[in-house]
Amino acid sequence: MDNFGFYAVVVVTVVLCTTFNKLKRILHKHLQKIRSISAECEPQRSNHEDLLAVINRSDIKVSIFYGSQTGTAKKFAINLGHHLHNCGVRNLVVDLRQTNMDILVNLSMLDTCVALFVVATYGEGEPTDSARHFMDNLKNSYQKLDNLRFAVFGLGNSMYTYFNAVGKSIDRLLTKHGGKRLQALTLGDEVDELESTFINWRSHLTSLLIGFFNLNDHDRNYLNKQYKRIYSLKCINWNVPLVSHFVNMFINKAHVMETLPYENDNYFYASVVKNQELYHGSSRSCRHIELDVSASQLRYKTGDHIAIFAPNPLDLVEKIGDLLNIDLNEMISLDAVDPYSLIKHPFPCPCTYRHAFMHFVDITGPPGKSLLSACLDSVADPEESQFVQLLISDSEDGKKLYSKWILEDHRGLVDLLQDLKSFRPPADLLLELLNPLKPRLYSISSSSLVHTNRIHITAAILNYKTNSGRIFKGLATNWLKSLQTADTQRHLKIPVAIHTSNFNLPRSRKIPVIMIASGTGLAPFRAFIQERLKMAHNKVGENGQMVLFFGCRHENEDFIYSDELKQACSTGLLEMFTAFSRDSPDGNKVYVQHKMLEMGNMVWKLLDECYAYIYVCGDAAGMVRDMQLCLIELVVQHSKLTREAATSYILNLRKQGRYRTDVWK
Repeated sequence: MDNFGFYAVVVVTVVLCTTFNKLKRILHKHLQKIRSISAECEPQRSNHEDLLAVINRSDIKVSIFYGSQTGTAKKFAINLGHHLHNCGVRNLVVDLRQTNMDILVNLSMLDTCVALFVVATYGEGEPTDSARHFMDNLKNSYQKLDNLRFAVFGLGNSMYTYFNAVGKSIDRLLTKHGGKRLQALTLGDEVDELESTFINWRSHLTSLLIGFFNLNDHDRNYLNKQYKRIYSLKCINWNVPLVSHFVNMFINKAHVMETLPYENDNYFYASVVKNQELYHGSSRSCRHIELDVSASQLRYKTGDHIAIFAPNPLDLVEKIGDLLNIDLNEMISLDAVDPYSLIKHPFPCPCTYRHAFMHFVDITGPPGKSLLSACLDSVADPEESQFVQLLISDSEDGKKLYSKWILEDHRGLVDLLQDLKSFRPPADLLLELLNPLKPRLYSISSSSLVHTNRIHITAAILNYKTNSGRIFKGLATNWLKSLQTADTQRHLKIPVAIHTSNFNLPRSRKIPVIMIASGTGLAPFRAFIQERLKMAHNKVGENGQMVLFFGCRHENEDFIYSDELKQACSTGLLEMFTAFSRDSPDGNKVYVQHKMLEMGNMVWKLLDECYAYIYVCGDAAGMVRDMQLCLIELVVQHSKLTREAATSYILNLRKQGRYRTDVWK
């Protein structure tokens, strides 16, 4: 080997060793973060004392507590904290898992301290995982909060029965303990301009706080100023593809752990072992997917949900790079501007632009009005600028335009950049403003008693034309469809998490169950049927009657798992009634509700005499809401109750836990 070759080897070796040590430090840093986050799940006295020390030492005037399941409440809390900071109100943004009643008692002893709560309601009235312990603490405590001034903003979805239950509960319990409302409870609705409701609440609250703390007009004038950055961009000079690759690999695992919307112990990588089509001769698609979880120590229960962490499509990320003229392989870090902030980065940093746009932010969802407003200066063309100003305005024309052009047409970030040619905001500003990329939840369609080491998913692929002719594709379902199995691609694993649910079978196997679903709403009931068939096979006690009402379009196209269901019926343990809406000879569509009313006498006897449980699975806006009205009508027809009394009867079934719903938006 000549001298040049020798020195080249030495240089490469040194570079690789240096790089390896850097990677070790980065990984160690993120592992430390993961450990600290895991530790926060169980309240520790030292953590609480540290938090109080920070509040006292830093002259914190406002503590902003958030309970977030998928990142929206956290983002709102950070936004509120930054806004107040720029108005001269020193504050601290804190995850509710770091908080307990002792913290609030200590805060209430401070004359000039305000507690703000930004809390999401998850599913059917449940607190987020990070808020669960705090809620229990608040309910069971007898401590007083006589001097605590507070305000609550709730995030919920009015399509669910217990709309914003957590926000309402926290507001009520704080008042019960003696707290004083600084502002009335405000409830944001995901289906009705949630972001606008939050911005209005923030604006009014800011004015109250400026008055409360006797701040001057200079601070008050900030309310009308342009957007100020929460994070500053730092570019890292590691422009080596190999380094970028390994850093991304390490950070990806740290990211999933840090941003899990569930307890960290439920996180794992699962192998895809089956991915097959369920529809026959249809232009639509529905996949049966099986995941192998035998390598993990985790177990699921029948009726649980699985969260799928799907990345953004690579082709869209590449388009963003081209449209914004950025090097997607450039290593960056977004660092908090406020030195007192407990949240130093919006996501694990450093990482590449490519990794950030693919895994951390939602580029396919609708851009919010706050993003458009903050990026208004980045619209160079006067006509396009005027269009965006109308788009974000609170006028009726502005609301209609935003609803039609953004929401109904499902425009995402790439669409925005392509349709508005002069709209070119800085990439790091977009990373700051875009919503976090959320996992998608699916009802598990297998019984844990039958398939201990496998989780089955039943997913209809979302792919349709909007009213304007644009093609919209669901993020997670299309990604799932594209996945190959581990047999054809070794080492294919996807990040998933288990979320426990109260949508489960009665404890007593003797209790009859009535199951109602259409389409992929059948998923959890397939698991229920598997479970009771297994129990019957094992001769574990007596099984109560099982009745399934199921609907789809065509018997020969989208009647999923038909062979399994017919086999279950042949055992005598399942009775099934089907409605095929497009197969009627006279052209009249027949739905599940019609079959329910046809069999109303049987359903009523099961409910009234046999104390049956009733389960409904489907979309919140259509299936679930229609079925509640159907059940009320059924009770009116087959009992002596008035419509008002029948409505109360159904609501009481829900309170007793005998009427349960598994819904999606």
